[in-house]
Amino acid sequence: MVYKVSVKRTWRFNDGSRLEPGMSVNVQSKQTSAANLLNAGMQDVSDAFMRNYGVSISRTQFGFANNYLDATKI
Repeated sequence: MVYKVSVKRTWRFNDGSRLEPGMSVNVQSKQTSAANLLNAGMQDVSDAFMRNYGVSISRTQFGFANNYLDATKI
């Protein structure tokens, strides 16, 4: 399944990097719903943001994803 993951509010990281509204990535994942993608599939999302924007979302921050990211199936 392919999902579009968009940033819905600014997400700042300890290393000084950040994700801003308007940034988005397309993610291919085995997850069957957008809610699962932002939980169990966060490594796929993190990898996509690293490839496209050079921003790393660490595993310790995965739990905050629902506050900052929105996923829709495309």
